[in-house]
Amino acid sequence: METAGGKDGEGGSSGVPSGKRDSEGTCPMFHGAVAYGEPCAGAAISPSGPGAPSPLAAAWRRLARNRGAVFGMIVICAMSLAAAGAPVLSPHSYWDGVPGCERLGPRPGFWLGTDLLGRDVLSRMMHGARISLAVGAAATVLSLAIGLTVGLAAGYSAVYSRGLLDAALMRLTDTVYAFPGILLAVGIAAIAEKPSPYIVFIALGLSGWPGIARVTRAETMKIAAAEYVLAARSLGVPTSRILLRHILPNALSPVTVMATLAIGGNILGEAALSFLGLGAEDPYPSWGGMLSEARDHFTVYWWMGIFPGMAIVLTVLAFNVVGDGLRDALDVKSGGASY
Repeated sequence: METAGGKDGEGGSSGVPSGKRDSEGTCPMFHGAVAYGEPCAGAAISPSGPGAPSPLAAAWRRLARNRGAVFGMIVICAMSLAAAGAPVLSPHSYWDGVPGCERLGPRPGFWLGTDLLGRDVLSRMMHGARISLAVGAAATVLSLAIGLTVGLAAGYSAVYSRGLLDAALMRLTDTVYAFPGILLAVGIAAIAEKPSPYIVFIALGLSGWPGIARVTRAETMKIAAAEYVLAARSLGVPTSRILLRHILPNALSPVTVMATLAIGGNILGEAALSFLGLGAEDPYPSWGGMLSEARDHFTVYWWMGIFPGMAIVLTVLAFNVVGDGLRDALDVKSGGASY
């Protein structure tokens, strides 16, 4: 005998008894999952299901819609390729000048002109990009290492201990933060007997970590109070594992944005230190050093300073717009603003 839901013992076409089907069409027996190879009638499909994009893929799509960030990434890739391929792509030697070609303006063969010693400005800029980008990235890595360590330790201590370690680390952070970054970097670089890019990246790295430490501490305090962290502590998971496996990955979004912006700031800081004579020494080129060489001849031989200055501005701008794009892409509430 048939009933309203089909034959006896059947609950419609899905084979689930009609009494087990709720008013919204979900299947409590299978907790909303697929029954007998077919979804329950009217059951909602979760956005985190198999067909949904991963958070990383969704963030990448939002970033790709941001025209400013795409422009910045193109500039960064072009600068990186020029720096990496400088020994092969540069038309002339950055070291030796060409006799009889001193102080030439832009022209075929010397597309960006030559300097006071007849050295090709384009070739020196390409080799200078290697120092500027390498110092910017290395200084940021050093700042991240210090800032993440201090922030994680301080934030976790503030939540799960008396906060003595937190107070000590934050007072140290405030002390370093009180000094102007470039002034602190100049002081550290001036201690060295001989200027070099290695001293510059150490100086910039040691002066740039307080901001990262503060952001990491705030994120750590918020995440440390989450239920999954409390569960891990109750199970006896070591503190180091909790920090590295549960807290750090969830605190990286704002830190990633800060790191991208910090690379641009460190490139600008390297140019400033090189301009003051605390960076790479001649004949090794750097963008700041090239500006320093051109400062007394700028009104006459303008190309010696204009093009290195444009490279600095364009590269720092590129990292800044990529950082802004990452901030929007990683913030799901913004929906990835496009401008």
